[in-house]
Amino acid sequence: MAVNNCNRTLRDGSLTINDGSETPKSMTLSLDQGDLSWTETKTVVKTLNRGKIAGGCIRPGNEENVTLSFTTAWTQLLGYTEDAQDPSFLYEMLNNIGDTYTSTFANDCLYTLEFVFTVSPCGGVGAEVITFAYVYHTSLTMAEGDDSNTISFDGEDWELRPKVERVGSGSSSSSSA
Repeated sequence: MAVNNCNRTLRDGSLTINDGSETPKSMTLSLDQGDLSWTETKTVVKTLNRGKIAGGCIRPGNEENVTLSFTTAWTQLLGYTEDAQDPSFLYEMLNNIGDTYTSTFANDCLYTLEFVFTVSPCGGVGAEVITFAYVYHTSLTMAEGDDSNTISFDGEDWELRPKVERVGSGSSSSSSA
């Protein structure tokens, strides 16, 4: 069995953020920091047999949603909400400045956005597309820097795991919650 030794790096990914409009308002980040990460958590209930593992049981616990984080260059905080001819920027989309954007969650719950992380093809294998459908931020940190100012995002996706697909290679394999 052949092994693909082509490792993807921070230069291979981009993140597109879409709102829930019929024709989505969107923006794309290059993720120049290369630190996008997400965590899928599986909670279990452990039942011991009189304090011993032998004879005990492991059962599924409560479901946990995905957490994710990344850092990107801060180019501008406001754009589209000030002038509809300008592009959308991360800060205004995440905070729904001026109620300009539509949530991807279809009821009166917390405002969410769709995050689509695309990793470029490598070594004859198609691009991978990872979709987080219901993302909201739990914290944003804006900071000055020598090379650029940054926005650090911490948030959650209201799903067990993102949808993962490989596209453009003739394969249609995918995985989702």
